[in-house]
Amino acid sequence: MQYKYITDFISVEERSEIISLGEQFEPNECVEIANEHIKRINKETKGFSVLCDMTHSEVSSAIAKFQGDATVTNSMPTLFHLIADRIAAKIGISSDHIFCQYIKLGAGGRVQKHYDAGMPGFVTYKCNICISGPDPDFLFVDKSSFDLHLGDLYCFEANFYKHWMDQSESERVVLSYGFIIPLEELGYTESDPRVRLSNRIWKAFIKSV
Repeated sequence: MQYKYITDFISVEERSEIISLGEQFEPNECVEIANEHIKRINKETKGFSVLCDMTHSEVSSAIAKFQGDATVTNSMPTLFHLIADRIAAKIGISSDHIFCQYIKLGAGGRVQKHYDAGMPGFVTYKCNICISGPDPDFLFVDKSSFDLHLGDLYCFEANFYKHWMDQSESERVVLSYGFIIPLEELGYTESDPRVRLSNRIWKAFIKSV
């Protein structure tokens, strides 16, 4: 697993601005999400999420359509784009295919165990930032757990490893970027077991919608 963690990736002022900008997004608890997988995850957050395809490539559009379903918006604030550029430059990954999710978990909400969608030939490399909530919070990826602090950046292969966050009595905001990266860029091949698993999951996802 290529887990990366960078402390103080965004400032306190940027976190405050993100929370203010997030007020423009309408909660979508009542949006009719057709994808049962996404609907189930959304419900368990006791909040809402909004997804934007930031690059509008064929690859990012395919993932955004599945991952976002009825929660897709056509635009995100400029700051969100600037942070995406900063992430790509800092950790040295390509930025041809990106989506972004603003996720608000309500009190008592959780992120249930799941795999992200991953197109054949690509890694869905999630790069997330805790904007508000408990400090520390905790992320579980496969058999590992990680402490998360506000403003820190954490990245991992979300279509290769099941991941989740437990229930918290505090509201939480997470800014989540999906960098859709060719396998070879991260050192994977089609014969790797995690890649074969991701391809099977993708086929199952496609059949379900």
